[in-house]
Amino acid sequence: MEKPTAEALLSSAREQTGLSDFGDGEMFRQDFDRFMSALDIDRVPASRRDMCRTYLLNLLMNRLWFEKDVREHPDIADEQLLPPVAIVSLPRAGTTKLQRILGETDHFQNLLYWQTHNFARIPGEPDGGKAIRFKKAVDFLAWLEKEEPNFLQTHPMVADEVEEEFLLMESSFRSLMLSSAFPVLDYSKWIASADLVPSYRYLARQLQYIQWQFRHDGGITKPWLLKSPGMLGYESQLLQAFPQGMKMICPHRAPEEVMPSTAGTAQYTQFFHHRPGSK
Repeated sequence: MEKPTAEALLSSAREQTGLSDFGDGEMFRQDFDRFMSALDIDRVPASRRDMCRTYLLNLLMNRLWFEKDVREHPDIADEQLLPPVAIVSLPRAGTTKLQRILGETDHFQNLLYWQTHNFARIPGEPDGGKAIRFKKAVDFLAWLEKEEPNFLQTHPMVADEVEEEFLLMESSFRSLMLSSAFPVLDYSKWIASADLVPSYRYLARQLQYIQWQFRHDGGITKPWLLKSPGMLGYESQLLQAFPQGMKMICPHRAPEEVMPSTAGTAQYTQFFHHRPGSK
């Protein structure tokens, strides 16, 4: 498989959706081009290259469907987000357990994994294509269990259970998660010091959009329950995207226990990297 180019992926997304507006104008294109220029396809195992392309194409198609809905339903921008609750700490400090415990209460709006994988409605499909979107998430998790079972042992993921918004933010293409999952050295160097306010603002728009979908199904507006260790150190940027305020929960675990656990887990988040034993 030759290295997929930025223009080839964009063209494919346009062709498959019949749409052309990815949103965010020049900023999106610059960030996407930066990511694609850095992508080293030779470091992606041959068995994972098709999924690598499919994954990126899916992010682009969700952007296109999102912008279509926003244009056709301007009331999405009027959705009022209550001050979210965000769990922010070092990795491997019990944040996932805490999020899932709080998610079992009736006090928060949860972000489910299938919504992070396919947040946008599919035009022309019944119920916005919810069944198709859910199946895509299930299929990807099945692929992940086959290719990277150690990751799901350290961080179990289920399509209809609560998950991190960090995965949702990949669609912005200004994402720390993308720098971990893909071999993109130059992009990783750039994102480490990049301004993430645009990415968090995109997240706020995504949450408005998902809340709009949820309320159309008869749901009641509640504070979103967010969680990502990747937000640690970016609190001031995060708050710029949520001017209504945010409550933060900061669990603690001794750093000498956190670091070995984090290092062990980090290697398994590199879904599209070649490592010893990869084919």
